[in-house]
Amino acid sequence: MYLSTTQPTCSQGLRTPHPPRPVPQFHQARALALNDTSRIPSSPAGGAGRAFVGFSLGGHLGVLVSTCMPLDMVVECYGGWTLDGGIPLAEPEPPLTPHGAAAMAAHGTTLLGLVGGQDFLISMDEWQRLGQRLEQAGVRHELIAYPAAQHGFLCEDRPESYDADAAEDAWKHILKALTQLSHQD
Repeated sequence: MYLSTTQPTCSQGLRTPHPPRPVPQFHQARALALNDTSRIPSSPAGGAGRAFVGFSLGGHLGVLVSTCMPLDMVVECYGGWTLDGGIPLAEPEPPLTPHGAAAMAAHGTTLLGLVGGQDFLISMDEWQRLGQRLEQAGVRHELIAYPAAQHGFLCEDRPESYDADAAEDAWKHILKALTQLSHQD
């Protein structure tokens, strides 16, 4: 399995497989992300699939990438701006337009989405609309909301938002999904 993650631990910050490059304009980050992920091998040796695990902006990037290239799974942990946009990275349009969702379905990508019900970034209305968009496009997905959790609830290094119960359950879902992916033929 080839696993790309945008933030393996909260305290270490964002990691990429390549040295950081200066991004003179925010909209260029979209092209750079797609260029970097295009280097993921199409048939990784010894692996069963390709997954992208992203937290917050990394979740957005995982969804974006899955609309442009085949990924077997995206785990989006409180990733915003995928449906309604609102940041330059989501321009010229957010990733999950009807066209983007259809591309994700055509690639056969499964989405596991995890969000806190008290997330300042993603309203429960947007989360429900996201589920409807994925359903309409035929994207295999599981969207889980933790009613009392806030944005960043998985990060132990953020005591103001860390939710141990929600995090424990979310990690179980993430590991189960990745384990199932690694056992695909």
